[in-house]
Amino acid sequence: IFVSPEVILLQGEAIMKTSDLLLSKKDVIAVLRDKLIEQKNKVIGTTTKAVVDSKEVTLLADKKIPFKYLKKIMSTCTSAGYGKISLAVIQKASQS
Repeated sequence: IFVSPEVILLQGEAIMKTSDLLLSKKDVIAVLRDKLIEQKNKVIGTTTKAVVDSKEVTLLADKKIPFKYLKKIMSTCTSAGYGKISLAVIQKASQS
């Protein structure tokens, strides 16, 4: 999952606008949960099945996104059956 200031992507596919996440009062984002569950059901081969069975997701976010919103995404991942969540933050390289 990639979270930019503009959009949330799942496997490169735009799921929703980040502004919609910021406006949401719910702890679980239904559209993202549904897409994550759909992703789990798209097993093509043994390597894909191994990835799906690991129940692991990586959340890559822009450093401008407040943690409370990332927490909503992580809660959504958990509700979709993904128990292992890795969090990475994108920072711009400092100008020398």
